[in-house]
Amino acid sequence: MKTLLTGIAALGVAALVHAHPLVIEESSRIPPPPGVDVLRGDAALDGNEAVATSDYSYLDDDGENYITITSAWLYRRSGTTWTLVGKVGESDDSSIDDATNRNPIAMKNGVLALAFEPMYILEREGGIWVQKQVANHEPVNDVEIDGGRIFNGSGSWGGVIYEKDPVTGNWLGRAALYGDYSGVRTARKHIGWYVRALPGGEAFRTAMNAIEDCDAQWRAVAGFFPLAHWW
Repeated sequence: MKTLLTGIAALGVAALVHAHPLVIEESSRIPPPPGVDVLRGDAALDGNEAVATSDYSYLDDDGENYITITSAWLYRRSGTTWTLVGKVGESDDSSIDDATNRNPIAMKNGVLALAFEPMYILEREGGIWVQKQVANHEPVNDVEIDGGRIFNGSGSWGGVIYEKDPVTGNWLGRAALYGDYSGVRTARKHIGWYVRALPGGEAFRTAMNAIEDCDAQWRAVAGFFPLAHWW
């Protein structure tokens, strides 16, 4: 079971990326706010409310790096018409970073996550979105809300799963997921520990240490352990 969970940690980032065709369809009907030429970037939908993003860039004072300002705009729908409510978040990102944030957003069941740098978590209270928390994170390209949890991360950096504490109401980081690079290496280290005392374990450990791909790890482990013995 531990081996299986290690593999899930290595693959967790890619497995939680989803497509949102309804959001794409509805966001095409949302007009940009005054002073904004076009909405671009991520969009999210929760019932009759939606959030869409816009951005613009400018050179810093040294004229060497670009600063990108991303804004998140809240809309409400009546019939087929979307009306601007206001701005719910804003963030800036400098091109001097080794990796830039894609500023993904998600909203579901009255929870809104703006995975800017940092991530803003808002909750709907009596029809008003109230900021609850700010969480620092590495640059990410995806955020998802599912089953009362928030996930943000990317294939290279890994990710974090947040859960709301039922007592304090705060969103807490409950689990860290490895990315593609470190996940493969961490998984094969643990797999090597578990199999080395088993028949054929040493040869399997040597082969596992040469694998650089998550899918190949899954196939190798499935071949070494009959599925019925994993539970």
